Amino acid sequence: MQRRERGERKVGDIFLKERGKRTEAYEVLGKGRKLRELNDRISAGFGRDFDVMDGIETSMDELLSIDLADIFMKGWKKYGAVTEVLERSKHSPLQKFYIALSEHTIHSSHRPRLEVEVEGVSLPSLIFEIDLDLKLEGFVLEIVDGEMVAIDSGACMAAGRVSCEGVVLYEKRSEKVELPVRMGFEGEEDG
Repeated sequence: MQRRERGERKVGDIFLKERGKRTEAYEVLGKGRKLRELNDRISAGFGRDFDVMDGIETSMDELLSIDLADIFMKGWKKYGAVTEVLERSKHSPLQKFYIALSEHTIHSSHRPRLEVEVEGVSLPSLIFEIDLDLKLEGFVLEIVDGEMVAIDSGACMAAGRVSCEGVVLYEKRSEKVELPVRMGFEGEEDG
């Protein structure tokens, strides 16, 4: 789905507030077997030193570019009260339906993969684990013609972690997420 709002929020907005600051976890990850092997293989094959960790750090924005509103909508599609209204609204295409959502938590897990390629040579990829719990309160969902078209946002608290090769890179226990007051959508993607 395409967001129309300029103030969109991504998973990276939760975890990457202190950009440019390599955590101790990065140092642990860099000393791990798989990354040492990657660094050694790259350095031996190209006759110069490489630091895979630099590539991981610069790729974090892309790896964590998951839209929070997409996570909300995928979670709500599994909620019976929302699916009932989605179905009912298909039969009244000109009518707007609003659902006030009570306090609830959406759990979301993602496994993005970082493909490692140096000068055209593919190397083993790195798999990241992103686990996120979003506690939502005071959200109102607008539905038209069988589609979620907008959200009037309320309070959102996030907790979660980002890890790679068993090493936790970022962890948040309870982070308030600032959201636009209203988030609109164009079209939906299945999921």
